[in-house]
Amino acid sequence: IALDTKSNLAWMRQAPYPTLPNGEMVNDSNYDRLAWMKEGAMLIADQPLGSGYARSAFGDRVTAKYVAAAALKGAHSHSGIIDFTIANGLPALALWLAFLVATIGLGWRGYQAGHMAAGLMLVFLITGFLGRSIVDSTLRDHMLQQFMFLVLAFAVLATPKREGA
Repeated sequence: IALDTKSNLAWMRQAPYPTLPNGEMVNDSNYDRLAWMKEGAMLIADQPLGSGYARSAFGDRVTAKYVAAAALKGAHSHSGIIDFTIANGLPALALWLAFLVATIGLGWRGYQAGHMAAGLMLVFLITGFLGRSIVDSTLRDHMLQQFMFLVLAFAVLATPKREGA
């Protein structure tokens, strides 16, 4: 139901939420998240190099594409990965994921070198944040700033000491 964004317009705030086959109304949060992720993926396909960095890239692009979606102007898709990719494009997403993988590798090497707590914390921090960024809009504002601060702190603590240093 949520993936049929042409017939069901509740995701644009243009119709009431649809009902399930048993007559019960769909869960609004689940419906919106799926519909917004689908529309976000379509926006990424339309502009794979991004539309320009903005914290409300999803809402601005949906409003530009569907004039009827004016209620979503300034909104986010509730997926940090979708919002980030709409704004910055697929190359930026690839760079972001490469950074995360490289930093996970740093944490893992730190864990193996004997700095267990800091190395594992770095791995857990990154994988947890990445998981949350799929279902929540965490790649912006203070959430991203706090994440980057903690990544830097744990990366320093997890980095093995050089001989003679």
